[in-house]
Amino acid sequence: MRFEQGFCNSTIGQLLENKFIIEGYFLQKKLQKTFIKDGIKLAFADKDLHLYEMNWLKTVADKNDIDASWGFSEFEKFKQSDQKSQVFFEFEIEKMFK
Repeated sequence: MRFEQGFCNSTIGQLLENKFIIEGYFLQKKLQKTFIKDGIKLAFADKDLHLYEMNWLKTVADKNDIDASWGFSEFEKFKQSDQKSQVFFEFEIEKMFK
């Protein structure tokens, strides 16, 4: 499943404004990290990670006891990857269901 960049931009905007997912807490560590990785991809869909997006992802990481340095490392990996220039992203959550 791949998504067009405009859809990703719209989705991340709606996620950040959705009062029902502000908590962003997950019981499984694998799901916690998957959510952060996919959040980075969505946030970077417009080729820029905005401060409010970074803060939101950091809040989710904090609530899930994920070290912020891990999140920044994942962001750096994503920036270095070929995925950042693609119109469609392959999300980590998809890999869990294959």
